[in-house]
Amino acid sequence: MSKKSVSEAFFTQLKSLRLNEYPIIGSYVKKDSRKPNEFDEYEKEKADQIVEMIDLIKDQKSPWHETYIWSRDCDSIREKYIRDRSSIDFRNIERHFSNLRLNSLDIQIVDEYVRNFINLEELILSCNLITGCNLSNLPNSLKIFDLSANLIQNIQDIIVKSRTSIQHFGLAYNSIENLDTFFNPKHWESLVSLDLTSNTLHDLTNLIIELENLKNLRVLILSRNPCVLYPGYRGLVIDSLPNLFSLDDSPIKKEERINYQDFKLYREIFTHHAEILFDFKRIKNLIFPELPDFDDEPEIFVYKYVIRFKFIADTDFDDCYEEKFECTQEFDPMTNIDLSEKGLVNLKFKSIINLRDFMLNGTKIELIERKCFYQAKNYQPPAEDELKKKKKPEKKEEKKEVKKKKKTIQSLLDNYNKVNVEEKVLASFDLELIPLLDGLTKIIEKNFQSKQKIENAFLKQSLAPSKNDPKKAKKNEKGSKADKKKSEADLQEPTEQPPLEIDFKLQVLDFVELEQLKSYLSDNEINK
Repeated sequence: MSKKSVSEAFFTQLKSLRLNEYPIIGSYVKKDSRKPNEFDEYEKEKADQIVEMIDLIKDQKSPWHETYIWSRDCDSIREKYIRDRSSIDFRNIERHFSNLRLNSLDIQIVDEYVRNFINLEELILSCNLITGCNLSNLPNSLKIFDLSANLIQNIQDIIVKSRTSIQHFGLAYNSIENLDTFFNPKHWESLVSLDLTSNTLHDLTNLIIELENLKNLRVLILSRNPCVLYPGYRGLVIDSLPNLFSLDDSPIKKEERINYQDFKLYREIFTHHAEILFDFKRIKNLIFPELPDFDDEPEIFVYKYVIRFKFIADTDFDDCYEEKFECTQEFDPMTNIDLSEKGLVNLKFKSIINLRDFMLNGTKIELIERKCFYQAKNYQPPAEDELKKKKKPEKKEEKKEVKKKKKTIQSLLDNYNKVNVEEKVLASFDLELIPLLDGLTKIIEKNFQSKQKIENAFLKQSLAPSKNDPKKAKKNEKGSKADKKKSEADLQEPTEQPPLEIDFKLQVLDFVELEQLKSYLSDNEINK
């Protein structure tokens, strides 16, 4: 099966113009040379028909109306053909096109026929199957060439043998890992704009060395590449490429030129330090369940709460980090909890590509309730006879038990072994991280809220009549059966509580001025 070329795709699209279906305007009018005035009437009638036909191709309700997205020249070509058929030569139809957008047509080859488009200034070949091409097959008039969203992995598969007239080159959404001395300054003197969005460019130092050859480069887009996650990325690029006007769709300000001065002197450190910081600042309205009595119990359980994050996509990232801290803390009921340093999760990624993939996939933040079961050390389960003889514990020293409970949470677990853990997700929040890759921000701050319900089983004990209080017992006996049924039904349903809130902040390590960079290097004992 032959590979589909640009010319083949073009002629397929050209059929949609339906030029051969247009009626021959004025063909039915008979001219008489003996009556000169009749010729003027013929021309007038022909002009009226031309106007009428042009109105038909522009009217959205007309069957002759068409919307052409593959070239902006289609409407003008149709109008020219209606006015004068001889103005369009089908043998050289390509000369009438200055713009082509042949997207999503499974094109694999940029063939030599493209050179026949002598007036072509813009060629967009996005979302095709192109793995490489020879720029010698392009016309000298071409100024905009876009190969975004193709299958280019090695930029050297794009062959450049001579000087090009390309001013904007689009290579976004491919799989290019490095530029490998591709941009020879002799061949790319006209290049003003370069789009490398969402490739796998990770070596920021070599990337800048290559781009320094493009003296006329004014617009550069590197968003969604792994290299944008290095701390000080923007400062290093701006300081190294003084002729840039815009970086990642953001104009470069004078203040940035000043703040980022001398960043390029620290170029070598930017390929080893990339990290993100999750900061869970505060939890509000967390419901803490009642704990059992711990006094001399061979088997106990306690609650722990864990804030954790996991990846939305089913991807294994276990080996991506140098450091990974999980925030775990025992909380008090119905309080606003300040996590301070216990809420920090610092990730230092071994591979900047893994960090980029993490950003693309996003993450899910969960608040987990862990019910941990413990058994006393050297504990032996009692025999069945002993269980029958065992009496129920009396509630005489309730105050003392409360005091012991406080001690138990702090120190009792030293005498116990953990035997089982049950987990329950109290709240779950999806978090998109793509804005960090797009360069729109380096910090994401969120306040997540989630409804929570508490089971009313333990409320039944508190609402039940006390045997020691006969007055309350008599009052409860006087209540109607309907009221009792209603109260029991209410207790079976969970009670609505104030929403659970988590204040959260995510930050990609970055430097906005030289002093911050120096301070970071000093604190982490990193040599220049």
